[in-house]
Amino acid sequence: MSAPGRQLEPAVCLLPLRGFLGATYIYAALQKFHDPAFLDPSAPGSFAAQTASFRHTSPIGFALGPAHDHALAFGLLIAFGELAVGLGTVLGLWTRLAAAGGVLLALTFFLTVSWNTDPYYYGSDLGFAFAFLTLGLAGPTRWSMDAWLAAGTVDTSEPEDSRRVVLKRAAATGITSGAALLGAAGAGRLGRSGRSKQSPMAQPRTAVPSATPSESGLQVALAAIPATGAARLTASGGDPVFVARTADGGYKACGGICTHAGCPVGVDQARGLLVCPCHGSTFDPKSGAVINGPAKDPLPSFPVTVADGVLRVRKN
Repeated sequence: MSAPGRQLEPAVCLLPLRGFLGATYIYAALQKFHDPAFLDPSAPGSFAAQTASFRHTSPIGFALGPAHDHALAFGLLIAFGELAVGLGTVLGLWTRLAAAGGVLLALTFFLTVSWNTDPYYYGSDLGFAFAFLTLGLAGPTRWSMDAWLAAGTVDTSEPEDSRRVVLKRAAATGITSGAALLGAAGAGRLGRSGRSKQSPMAQPRTAVPSATPSESGLQVALAAIPATGAARLTASGGDPVFVARTADGGYKACGGICTHAGCPVGVDQARGLLVCPCHGSTFDPKSGAVINGPAKDPLPSFPVTVADGVLRVRKN
């Protein structure tokens, strides 16, 4: 009779999960610091623009008002929160606190960004929440900085020994935070230096013609509508609307909220497409039709009228 195979200890089994979750959240944070549009309220894919959209679709929309009104502070809080959670998870530093932060962030993303994703398992945020919950329940393992810093301590239940462990963790946190801030600053500098080469989601406000609401609806001068791509208008509620020239010489107006998960889309003038910054769906501005998913439904259309060189959109 053959001997049973050797089983790996749970601490080793959790290492791939820790590595994946930590690297993903660190990458997400650095991506936000690198993207000059994330904290630019005039950019279609910015934190402010997405929050304005999610207020209409999220079950916690009533609580998103302060985040929208103080977009810079909350945007930085999200980015630094992801960075802290990612580093804590990878290093095993303040393990349960990092896991709790990961659960909180993932649930927040699920109730806002992913809430309208259908079916729900297309959105990864709920899966991240349960994955972080697993790490939190497991707690620190011997393959963590928490265990390494506690090594040599006689009894962590004693106040003096417990105080030494806390001081060691605080020192490690300070060193890690300093390195993280340098990395975030470097990513932010790269994002600013690459502003001229940035993605269509982060074009300067002059790159996409815009219009303001009027009593009869939205309006824009015909001369401001590009031959390819689209002109961006802003409705009174803050939602984007895009106007494009059609192949038959007419005009088309469609909504600017992605039908997949409710993110505000932006315009890629070079490719002549409307692009969702959240999950990559693309739409044809001349018809609102889906070109690439995961979105399945086209963007809604609005009637337009043309008079005296001005196009007006009637959006109820």
